[in-house]
Formats: sequence, C-alpha cells, structure tokens
Amino acid sequence: MNYGIYHDIQGEVELREELAKYLLASRNVICKSEQIILTSGFTDSLFLLSTILKKFTEKIAIESPSYKTARKVFELANFKIEDILINQNGLDLSLLQRISSKALYLTPSHQFPTGVTIPISNRIKILNWAKENDVFILEDDYDSELSYYNRPIPSMQGLDSFGNVIYLGTFSKALSPALRISYIVLPTKLLEIYKKTFDFIFSQVSIDIQKTLTLFLKDGHWERHLRKIRNINRKKHNLMKESLKKFLCDDVKILREGSGLNLLIKPLIDINLEKLEKIAQQKNVKIYFKEFFNLEKVIALGFGGFEEFEIENAIKTFSEIWIEAKNN
Repeated sequence: MNYGIYHDIQGEVELREELAKYLLASRNVICKSEQIILTSGFTDSLFLLSTILKKFTEKIAIESPSYKTARKVFELANFKIEDILINQNGLDLSLLQRISSKALYLTPSHQFPTGVTIPISNRIKILNWAKENDVFILEDDYDSELSYYNRPIPSMQGLDSFGNVIYLGTFSKALSPALRISYIVLPTKLLEIYKKTFDFIFSQVSIDIQKTLTLFLKDGHWERHLRKIRNINRKKHNLMKESLKKFLCDDVKILREGSGLNLLIKPLIDINLEKLEKIAQQKNVKIYFKEFFNLEKVIALGFGGFEEFEIENAIKTFSEIWIEAKNN
C-alpha cells in the first residue's frame, strides 16, 4: 500500500466532471473540469482568488450594501475597496465608469442582502464594460438552488464570451455547512497563474467526502435532494409570510421574498429598532439587522433553522416583542 499518493490539487477529477455537467444544466455555466477548483468553503475561495487578483490590481469594487464576510476577506488581503451602490436593478451602472479597480465582486442573481436580481440587459452591459476595462468579475452565486417561485436567471459566466468572469458556488447552503465544500470556476486565462501560484497546496477537502459527493451527483441524489429541500423551504417561507401578515399585518412590509432562507422586513411604523433588539435579547430572541438601499436598516427573519410547526409561534413571539417595543 502506498501512503505517499497525493490527490489532485484542484480536487478529484471525477467530481469536477460531474460538477461541470450539473453547472451547465442548472446555471448555464460553460466550463471544463480543469477550470474547476474545489475549496474548503467560501472564505477559502476568496483568499485564493485574492492572491491571484493581487497580480492585477490593488483595488476591488464591491456592491453596497454587500456581504460583509466578502468585504472582510478583501480587507484582510489589503485591497482598497471601492463601493458601488445597489438600486432596484442591482448594480448602479452609472457608477462603473468612476472606478479604477480591475476586479468587481457581485451577487447578481440574488443580491446580498437586498435580494435584487440584475436583469440580463444590465448583465451584458457589465460584461462589455469588464471587457473594455480588463476587469475580472467575481460572480458569487451563493444560493441559486434556493429559489421557490421562478428559475433564477442563468449565470453571468454563461453570457461571458471574453473570459472575464470568475464563478463561485457552494454546497453549504443546499447540502450542509458542516461539509465545507465550495468551488471556483476560473477563466482559462487564469489557470496557469493559479497552477504556478498554488503548486504547493493540495485540496483540503476530505477525499472521502469528495468520493461520496461524486456518487451523490452521478446517481441523481443531488437533484432529488434539491427538489426535496426546495419543497420544504418553500413551505416554511410561505408559513413565515402568512404568520407575519397574521400577527403584524400593517406594521411591516416584506421587502425580499421568494428565495434564500430568510425574509427581509421593513417597519411601516415609527419604532425604535435599538429598543426592539434590547427587548429581544432579554427574551433570548436573536434579531438580525441588514442594510438595504441607501444603507437603510431592515430586519432579516430566518426560517431555515425552524421546523414547520414552530414558525407561527416564533412569529407570534416576535410580534409580542414588537408590540412591547412599539408601546415603550
């Protein structure tokens, strides 16, 4: 028995081949298996890409508001951040000509945290701008599997004929965060740089997990699993929406729905959000605040961790906290 065998630096070839087939069918990501790199999570993907992108730029443009974990990784990698505001159509295209970054981080199919989707016409404009200005686009497609009403718009990578889009995906949202498996689809023109830069690192994803996941995809279990969790989370999503209407009716407006694992709500009344959070903490209820357009503070209510039968009571408890904060 040879204990000195090292496995492929980018991940098992068979798994990457199955992943390439799946991405083409589900997201119109056009790639070969040699363009795929398996990583041990989203931050691992971003740290790897940060090292590659530092060869081209010291700056990176990011959506505002944005995914704070992504921003933190780029800050730790000593990138100068250029913010681009989000509007109802996603990225504010009028601001693109003002930036000098050679890299742009986007969540175009389900913008985090606003939930906005960039329409195809705007995606093409962004791709043309990237081509004209030699910009690499990091397309974070973090939860495309969790769409409950409509199929998400196909990836920007599939529209890119210039090789400027770096596609990022993960199994964490739809399968299990504990597995820590994400992946990068690199443009062909970056592959040589990646191989020269990371010739000393081997895939940190367990070989047993890789082999199991390969069979999971190949035998159709992944597709069946996705149908099952979409159905389960669609029911939870609708239960939370109905419960909000039942208990808080005219007090709140639902800003984001139809995908992901939470709803964003905005108060329609004058309420002290700091007091709301303080009362919630006293009652051992965790409330998450997110930034919306113009950096307005809104509330994210997650349903992923609840069983269906728990959701109505959870919203009832939240409404009692809401009423107490409103009346103080």
